[in-house]
Amino acid sequence: MKRQYFIAIVWLMVTVAALPANAQKRTIDDRRAYGLVGKVKHVKTSTQPAYVQNGDFLPQEGEETSIDDMSFNSKGLVTLDLYGNTYEYDAKGKFIGKGERGCAKMTRNADGRIASYEDVCDDEDVESHIHKFFYDSKGRMDHVEMTFWESTFNITYTYEGNNVYPATIFTVQYDQGTITRTSYVMDYTKFDAQGNWTRREVYVTRAESEETGEGETDPTTSESYEIEERSITYF
Repeated sequence: MKRQYFIAIVWLMVTVAALPANAQKRTIDDRRAYGLVGKVKHVKTSTQPAYVQNGDFLPQEGEETSIDDMSFNSKGLVTLDLYGNTYEYDAKGKFIGKGERGCAKMTRNADGRIASYEDVCDDEDVESHIHKFFYDSKGRMDHVEMTFWESTFNITYTYEGNNVYPATIFTVQYDQGTITRTSYVMDYTKFDAQGNWTRREVYVTRAESEETGEGETDPTTSESYEIEERSITYF
């Protein structure tokens, strides 16, 4: 009896290993790719220009604060991502586009993670664009490539250890001959009970140059500081 049980287990392991990648696909929680843990429903992030005094980050009074939103459904599928893309699904969780016209396309890779998002709606307020997403071996966002009509925008993320939130973000934007390279270095100062950060201090270094017929001009550099705070709601 034990021998038959052992043979059955071995047969099951061999069968599973022989299945195609799609058949082994596990349910993916999109929240991890955005550095979130737990059953997150909505994230609201405010970014406030800041200055540093005696080592402390203080908000710049009178400077405009920008607001970003991100949301997920109860199954962990993203409905509004960090880059402003919206995702809609049917009752079975199948992506059906964007808005009543369904005028967006999305693909997932063999691991079930979002590989690309293409907005073809051509709205007056939103330029048609393509986003391509790439992940590291831990399922965290590695880099993002964005293509617009007259510009491209690439984002690279780096992490410390097993943290799901990035230590640095580096962006390169090409826009009609102007190249802007921006580095963001993060210092996380507050977390909620779930382990998601709610406040971070950001060191920003920006270098801007122009492409000419003779090459790239010397960059103009600047440094600034930001305070980012998040309010997070859960299911």
